[in-house]
Amino acid sequence: MTSIKICGITNVYDAHNAITAGANYLGFIFVPSSDRSIDESKAREVLQAVSGRVKTVAVFKNSPLSDVNRLAKSLQFDFIQLHGSESPEYCQSIDGPVIKAIEINPDCDVDSLRSQVALYKNCAYILFDRPKGLDVTSWLDEAIDKVEALADSSPYFFAGGLNHTNVRRILNRISPHALDVASGVESAPGVKNMDKMIAFCDAVNDESRPGSAGILAGTDVKNEAVS
Repeated sequence: MTSIKICGITNVYDAHNAITAGANYLGFIFVPSSDRSIDESKAREVLQAVSGRVKTVAVFKNSPLSDVNRLAKSLQFDFIQLHGSESPEYCQSIDGPVIKAIEINPDCDVDSLRSQVALYKNCAYILFDRPKGLDVTSWLDEAIDKVEALADSSPYFFAGGLNHTNVRRILNRISPHALDVASGVESAPGVKNMDKMIAFCDAVNDESRPGSAGILAGTDVKNEAVS
């Protein structure tokens, strides 16, 4: 069964709804430039409200190591997701399991992608994502091809413009540990939509659903983790 990570949680209400819809992981973004950024005080409030019900992920991008480790310890996240140019050595210095994002660029061949993955072999998971600004329609099939060609049995997350209309297209080809969604389940940046979250989770869990099926109108999706 593929797990579901709903990222960009900004309030208790959305966190409860995400869990009710079927999320296994909640992502909290500590990137000031993100439309879905959350501060430490608000994150603590949400974490206390959902304690024990779901795995929690703190998302950072090129942050000072001391800041990341302080928040990881203070708020007791289950995972730390790194979405910048953090080195393997930086990842190994994190106090907790790491999810390392790797973008699948159009000019990246499978061998170079495999080499990038190998550099972060000590991380708990790799998260394959879409480079910022790329259209998901043209990117998605090529990204699926490359992940499929890796033939890597290590568990990984997959993100990048996901919504309820394209998840079966992904799962018919590859088997990620989890699918990661943000804008595809929102009414506005940082504001989750219950109907869209339910539609997404149902589409992930319904193996009989065709890849193009959907019960809601398609959404304009942006990069998942830090946009």
